[in-house]
Parts: sequence; C-alpha cells; structure tokens
Amino acid sequence: MQLLEFSNALPANGPREQGSPLHDPCPVAWLLAPELFRFRPCHIDVEVDSALTLGHTAVEFRAASGRTQNVQWAIEADAEGVFALLERYLSAGRSGKA
Repeated sequence: MQLLEFSNALPANGPREQGSPLHDPCPVAWLLAPELFRFRPCHIDVEVDSALTLGHTAVEFRAASGRTQNVQWAIEADAEGVFALLERYLSAGRSGKA
C-alpha cells in the first residue's frame, strides 16, 4: 500500500483529478477481475520507420479509418473495485490469506 500512496503523491502526467495511472497493477487486476474494466476495439501500430517517432504506439479508434481493429484497448476501470482488489491481495500477502 505504501507504494500506491507514494505513486499517487507524484506529480500527475495529466489533470490531477484523474489520479495517477497504475500501469503495472492494472494487468494483474484485469487477470483477477476482468469485469472491473471496459474495453473498446481499436487498431494499434508501433512506429518502426521514423527517426522522430520510432517506437511510438499509434492507437486508432475510428473504424472508418480502414484499418482492421486488431486489439481491445482498456478505456475505463472501476477505480474503487481495482483499489479494493489490490488492497485485499496486498493485505493477504501480509497475513498469508487471499
């Protein structure tokens, strides 16, 4: 829990009211409780030809773009549910029970 509190105290990458992104625990939370997340189909490409944007991940949600929608992109999470799940499992690590 201390790591989550620390990460939430860092300067935001966007508007503070959106909170700090939890990139690492979210995939684990999704594996444990996928119903906490909402997805949207999109097309993803990784830029491999441009020196300026090499490695950039381009996400296209518009189906009319003519590109095959090749992945489901998480666009929303039940924040309270994710935090409750994390707290439950992190607390279980201390007590040995999940």
